[in-house]
Amino acid sequence: KRNLYLTDEGYIAPNSTAAEGMSDGDLQARERSHREKLEKLKNPNMFVSMTRLMIRNLPADMTKGQLRVLCTKAVRERATKA
Repeated sequence: KRNLYLTDEGYIAPNSTAAEGMSDGDLQARERSHREKLEKLKNPNMFVSMTRLMIRNLPADMTKGQLRVLCTKAVRERATKA
């Protein structure tokens, strides 16, 4: 099972309301990352993990504890919106 239905999870389209206020550089980097992911998934040996989370552009000085707090806060906020 390749879980391809998760491919667009977290994707922010450049002309969406979620993209308002984002820098052009950030939007371009996200768009490039999305295209690279779709290209990799053309290979039938590649799949989308249901349990692995990719986080990019973290500050170099962020600790594991700070990252844990940040992720926990994000999950709680997302859970209360749904």
